[in-house]
Amino acid sequence: MFRRFGWNRLYATSIKTKIFLCYASLIVIIFIACSIVLYTYMMSFTRNFVSDYTTSANRQMNAKLEGWMQEIETLSKAVMWNASVRSIIVKTGTNESSDSDKQDLYKFLSMLTISRDDIYSIQLLKDSQFAMKFGTYYDSDLEMKPILDAIRSADDRYRQGQVIFAGTVIRHAADNEATFAVARKIYDKFTFSAIGDVIIEIRYSKLKGMLQALENTKNKRNQLLDDKGRIIYSEKEEEIGQLADPAYLQAIWSADEASGFTELAASGGMLTYSRSAYTQWTLLSVTPLSEISSPFRNMQQIFFVVNLIGITLALVIAAMLSKSITKPLTKLVNKMKGIRLGSIRLNDSRNRLPLNDYNEIQKLNNTFNDMIESINRMIQEVYEAELRQKDAELKMLRAQINPHFLYNTLDVINWKLVINEQDEIARLVRALSALLRYNITESDKPVHIREEIGQITNYLQIQQARFEDTIELEIGVPPEVMNMKMCKFLLQPIVENAIMHGFKQRNHGKIVINGEIREGSLLLDIIDNGSGMCRNTLDKLNANLEVAADSRSTTGIGVHNVSQRVALYYGEPYHIRFESIPGQGTTVHLKLPVIE
Repeated sequence: MFRRFGWNRLYATSIKTKIFLCYASLIVIIFIACSIVLYTYMMSFTRNFVSDYTTSANRQMNAKLEGWMQEIETLSKAVMWNASVRSIIVKTGTNESSDSDKQDLYKFLSMLTISRDDIYSIQLLKDSQFAMKFGTYYDSDLEMKPILDAIRSADDRYRQGQVIFAGTVIRHAADNEATFAVARKIYDKFTFSAIGDVIIEIRYSKLKGMLQALENTKNKRNQLLDDKGRIIYSEKEEEIGQLADPAYLQAIWSADEASGFTELAASGGMLTYSRSAYTQWTLLSVTPLSEISSPFRNMQQIFFVVNLIGITLALVIAAMLSKSITKPLTKLVNKMKGIRLGSIRLNDSRNRLPLNDYNEIQKLNNTFNDMIESINRMIQEVYEAELRQKDAELKMLRAQINPHFLYNTLDVINWKLVINEQDEIARLVRALSALLRYNITESDKPVHIREEIGQITNYLQIQQARFEDTIELEIGVPPEVMNMKMCKFLLQPIVENAIMHGFKQRNHGKIVINGEIREGSLLLDIIDNGSGMCRNTLDKLNANLEVAADSRSTTGIGVHNVSQRVALYYGEPYHIRFESIPGQGTTVHLKLPVIE
């Protein structure tokens, strides 16, 4: 049965090892299991406590918001049933409106809002057109468009006379004040038909101050969402007006209860929420797992120290127990080793040990033969390993060439050619020497674009000698771009690819390198007048740029490798893309970050 489960090796070990492993493993398992159970229980207790506390806080804040909005609704009712309000709306667009009506209304609205610092403006609409505006600042129709759109798209509750709370936050250019709105219909006193709308703009700072009173930590996030899932409030102001995280919305909308909590599978955090039936707004809090477990970090250290001490003691006790049991066997093994080494004679009765019934004794009979066989095998293995190592060292020594030696040799050749007035060949040797020197420097450090283009110039000098000056290079990179930095060997594979594939059927080739800084990015264009590519080849090439280059690449480092290095070093949105027109040439667009 032991062999079936793969325990034959453990079964064949010595009793000393068995006792030590079993006793030590048992103690270690008990310590670890107790620690895991205790830690899991405390984490569960903490999660429940945090969720209950956060849910309760969100409910209280929602109740506070509902009370505030109910006050605003009461104010809107006072405006709705005011005779001056209805009179101005009815007379808007006719010649019957008078200044006295407006003065009466201004007095009424001033008395209504004199003690409220949360009201930014009150606006009356007739047929979606502004009839009158009351407030410190007058809003342009463009600024009010989001609120008007919310009114026009309101559901049946609004058309039936209920108040709506438009969570759309707008910012006024006149005073840089942010507001959100409450709106409702205004009805005729006698016919009860809708004659207009009243919009009450509320200062967003009031809402922000209330929600900032929620207990917060460094990584905890609080958000207030409207009935469509858009963010009304967030600590990150750039999120206001956007849809909330889909994971948050799915967790909230799939829940049957208005308040509760759930765990986020993706991040491991906890989401607590409270939805108001009155405003249809949802207040949610996202607490990361690190915040939940932070109170127990010290306890984790205590657990670790206690476990370490307990395990150490267990190992010491297990070692002492196993040693006391197997000590006689150890003495017998030592005696046999002495006989093998010749320090103990077999015919000396004083070196005989009494035998016992331990299981190890049956194995000791073959110790000597096994030891000789093992020693001979190890000697042979060491001998063969040393031969292989010497052979490998010799091959490595033969294959090793010092790049600096080659560079110095090329330098000597250059001066010899200069002395002999072989200027053309000397120019090629200098270009090759500079090419080699550039290549042997560290390739993982960024270089100036000036250095990379200098490398291209050296490379093309050698290629021009090969193609009898049929390749022309034009640099259109301004000085400020030349001082930017980029990874090494990004341009040469592209230029090399243009020469190898673009100029096969051309008597004269031209390569243009342009560069500029646009919208915070460094843009380099490598343009050739080669044979170009058809649409299918171009699409396939751009698609394959996302796949790592294989061993069949014919462009040195290869354009595939360039694409992979750009993605590795810079990430999104930086990339390499090809454009080509058959018969006219190819343009390679290289988008990189601006690095000074």
